[in-house]
Amino acid sequence: MLFDALRKRFKWLIIIVAAAFALGLLYVGVPLFGGNTATSAQVIATVNGNDISYLEHQTAFQNLAYQYQMIYGPLSAADQEFLQYQALEMVLATKLALDAARKEGIRVPKAEIDEKLREQRAMFESDAAYRQALRDFGMTENDLRRLIEEELLIEKVLERREAEVEITEEELAAAYEAVNARHILIRPEIVEGEQDWEGALAKANELLDQLRAGADFVALAAEHSADSTAEYGGELGFFTRGVMVPEFEEAAFALQPGEISPEPVRTQFGYHIIEVLERRVPEGEEYEQAKEGLRVELQAQRANQRVQEWLRELRENAEIDVKDPLLKAIWHVASGEYLEAIEYYKVAETQSPNDGYINYSMGNVYQVLGDTEQAIEQFRLATSKNPYDPELHYALGIALIEAERQDEGVESLLTAAEWAPNDYGLLFQVQSTLSQLGYTDEADKVQEMIDDLFVRYQQQLELQQQLQEEASGAPDVTDSLDSEAGADQDGSAEAQEGVLEDEAPADE
Repeated sequence: MLFDALRKRFKWLIIIVAAAFALGLLYVGVPLFGGNTATSAQVIATVNGNDISYLEHQTAFQNLAYQYQMIYGPLSAADQEFLQYQALEMVLATKLALDAARKEGIRVPKAEIDEKLREQRAMFESDAAYRQALRDFGMTENDLRRLIEEELLIEKVLERREAEVEITEEELAAAYEAVNARHILIRPEIVEGEQDWEGALAKANELLDQLRAGADFVALAAEHSADSTAEYGGELGFFTRGVMVPEFEEAAFALQPGEISPEPVRTQFGYHIIEVLERRVPEGEEYEQAKEGLRVELQAQRANQRVQEWLRELRENAEIDVKDPLLKAIWHVASGEYLEAIEYYKVAETQSPNDGYINYSMGNVYQVLGDTEQAIEQFRLATSKNPYDPELHYALGIALIEAERQDEGVESLLTAAEWAPNDYGLLFQVQSTLSQLGYTDEADKVQEMIDDLFVRYQQQLELQQQLQEEASGAPDVTDSLDSEAGADQDGSAEAQEGVLEDEAPADE
């Protein structure tokens, strides 16, 4: 699906933070996205009959966007759209959890609300600033108390779900048990368009015979292994169950220290020769010392899993109606329903006719559907409405090149570069594409922009260093005064490529 690549990047971000965005109303602005002129109170969706307002959704979006930008920098149009979807999911989950807490009869003591309110007020420099913040958002203190109560309700219902998790001795033992292994990976070569598994097996067996005859494992791995561990003699280090692909794990945990797999082990990556160097078994004093820390770690992991499972159950049984056409389009994109998404993007475009990012989103969907000409048309509309956005010109350029309209595509890529003189990533992509297409002069021009950017960056670093040196060498005014007063001053001032389970094993 269109969002798949982004899901992996945002995995750390896609979590439920109990109503944290609700209290964020006082501290973050809510700028409009996508040209939407909705009012704060406008209902953009409902869940089980409960309204979700534009303000609630945009506050969740702002919190996610802030966290993202702290890690990755400015948001692209694609990033913003994905976060719009995730923000909606966050608000939905919060509404569902709050409703569940009330149905379970959970109550929050007034003293807890009072304490939390004191903490919120303490974040402002004065009572006047606090009152002004409430007025700015059209809230009263009672409104804030309600938000605090909802936050605490969600915390308590999540704590109930977490308390349902118990870690058994068997789970502790399984989590502690590990092997330290190394391997040699032989990938099948492509012969006449197909993978030569027989050839890979023959080569693996040949190496296995050499090991049986006394050959050095490290040397053979360095020379023949087809993944990044080769330079380390094939060493993988210690790993527990559930980390490697099943076939590899089963073979490795069946070996004792010093043993080599009796035959090559086939996975979707190729054939492996495995040697176990050490085993860590769940017994003895060392295990007893590690158990409590391991229990805490497992408890946290399983508690989070339980909460996510519970929220998914609520979500699957909920009645959800997304009313905003742009969000409805994004919702369909996330579900892989691209034709439906296009229809709602068109509705959103009629409501915000000057917003080129809607056309950009439609262009991306048309590309997924393989309709390059429609994609180009939408990207052109996007650049005409937002002419200074390099990302839109880049998208148009790539689409034109895919349609074998290279001269037009190159022109759009150069326009993208022109509007992104400080964006190293985009400049590099443009330069690389131009070089691959054989547009040497144009590629050289963009390379000059990259070189200039690098020079300016170096100059900034040198200036910062100079200012720091000057600041550290400047006399302290307090020290000077103390000195004049006779005071005594001190004046000192690795990778497991090809075997990891999260590489999505494929059936052979």
